Amino acid sequence: MNHLDRLMFCPSGGQFREYYGVTAHLEPQDLSLYRQLLPSPLTVPSRPIVTLYIVDFVRVARWPLTRYQEWSVLLKCGLYGHEGWCSVTMPVTKWVPMKGGRHIGFPKYLTDEIQIEKVGDSEPPRLSWRLQPLRGWSHEQHIKEVSN
Repeated sequence: MNHLDRLMFCPSGGQFREYYGVTAHLEPQDLSLYRQLLPSPLTVPSRPIVTLYIVDFVRVARWPLTRYQEWSVLLKCGLYGHEGWCSVTMPVTKWVPMKGGRHIGFPKYLTDEIQIEKVGDSEPPRLSWRLQPLRGWSHEQHIKEVSN
């Protein structure tokens, strides 16, 4: 691990100091589409699961990393007899976490806005969000760039 990697990914006290968000785990409705979204050589596991998450990283390690938001769609997958997760998409609101994530292989791209807000006084809090893709940038375009 070089100096930049240590600075970005292993700061003293941890990289993520305070965050909140929502995670959901769902069974896929369309196994054909699920298979299609997994890049080769990944395989569909015995129990396919789609995980969605949205998170607001409120306090993060020192500059140049500052507060940002991201969301992702992850598919449970298999590889050489082991199970893991494949991130299909991962928009973020800041350039530094996008570049850092791409550096370690995540399909991150910039989006204008991801909002997470508390709705009512329910326990646990219900959250809602609004996603707005960056003008002139599409998920499909990013997939083509990463796969080339």
